[in-house]
Amino acid sequence: MSLEHTHFSPSPPTFHPTPYALCPLCTISELSLAGLPPVDPSRAREPALLLPCGHLVGAKCWTLYSLQVPDSEPVCCPLAGCRTPLTFPVCGCAFEPHPLRGKGRRQ
Repeated sequence: MSLEHTHFSPSPPTFHPTPYALCPLCTISELSLAGLPPVDPSRAREPALLLPCGHLVGAKCWTLYSLQVPDSEPVCCPLAGCRTPLTFPVCGCAFEPHPLRGKGRRQ
């Protein structure tokens, strides 16, 4: 019995997209994240917030969303596929989203 070693050499990709993130709530604003330069100068940029469920949203959009949630309902992740409650289970207090620093900015 012999073992054959195959050398696999993938061809380099021809398209190198620039990574960026859009706010999933408005799909208009680019999220300002460290290490990601602006991609489209015509788009508004806003600070990114990290929700406890792991999703990123724009700070302005989060504020608008959270103000629309009635006091009688728990605040949940606004993304339709998630809807994770963003409150402490015992007291019902809301988790605060974590602001992420944009490149060259202190927040």
